[in-house]
Amino acid sequence: MENTLVYENSETKNFDKTQIIENANKIQNDFYYANPKNSFFKNTQKNECAKTIAKNMDLKQLIESTFYIIPNKNIVYFDYNIFKLYGNIDNYDEIVTHLYNLINYCINEYSTYEFHINLHLFSVSALERYKKLIEMFAQKVENCNNKMYLQKICIYNSPTFINTIIRFLSSILNEDILNKINFYKKEESTVLLQTLLDS
Repeated sequence: MENTLVYENSETKNFDKTQIIENANKIQNDFYYANPKNSFFKNTQKNECAKTIAKNMDLKQLIESTFYIIPNKNIVYFDYNIFKLYGNIDNYDEIVTHLYNLINYCINEYSTYEFHINLHLFSVSALERYKKLIEMFAQKVENCNNKMYLQKICIYNSPTFINTIIRFLSSILNEDILNKINFYKKEESTVLLQTLLDS
């Protein structure tokens, strides 16, 4: 398994991550300058923007900045704020494969894994846009029996429409996994995330 699966919490890696976000934001700003935001086809336009970013940047770097293992822990971390910049149907296969590899790495190293998700600024329209990706990943985990190694799922910055998310998750996940999900509101997430990422 490649060492790149583990996020190095060093100044160099942090700078790379910051640079990746800056580059993606620049492409996004250029896209919306050339294509002013459209109220009626907002999801379609966001998908086109994400595809533009993914085509003009290193997809592997984008994915590795979004999904990574916290060093020396059995924790796979997902940062929605980076994912939303480039995630689209064209790269779902690569994303699911990378995430699955991270989980297998944790299982091989620690015998168990946790999945921690930062949903800061996640919206109802985002849930609609990314349903297919969530379904693909859930199906992969179900088919490969990795669920037996899952200790817990922590969802930080849970949005106000959490009941909608729970209803959707209930339609694709079994009860064992649903019972392992912990939701943390915005006001408690800041400290929890800081502790997690600084550990």
